[in-house]
Amino acid sequence: MIKNIFSISIILVCALICFSCDDEASDDCSGAHCPYVGNWKLKEVFLDDNAVDEDYSNYSLHLKEPSDGNVTGIFTRLFADQNDEGTWEVTNNDDVILLSTSSGVEEYLVESVSNSQLILLLYRESNKPGADMIRYVFDK
Repeated sequence: MIKNIFSISIILVCALICFSCDDEASDDCSGAHCPYVGNWKLKEVFLDDNAVDEDYSNYSLHLKEPSDGNVTGIFTRLFADQNDEGTWEVTNNDDVILLSTSSGVEEYLVESVSNSQLILLLYRESNKPGADMIRYVFDK
């Protein structure tokens, strides 16, 4: 009985580890997209360097690893109860992430990326009302 429980526990732990790997780049990942792959949670937003004090716990950006030989991957984005999906790719010497949706292409400048944090900048046309630059700070 105890052997069975122990065996089932080992199998469950292995299964959890295997399924959680979908949020990370594969071990043999060697493309420019590798540091960006994962499930990112929005932590902070800055409008023209001014912090926006809101709850971002319902916002996430999931960048899935492109399949072999492809430079574009699939992304899903959740903001509150709105879902969005499309394709993503890294361009311009790995300094820009493009998110392509049915509404068009969004271009984000990569300020920094690490295993645990991604900071993206969105520059807007200065003739439009509102902030000229938006900084998104994501954590894994």
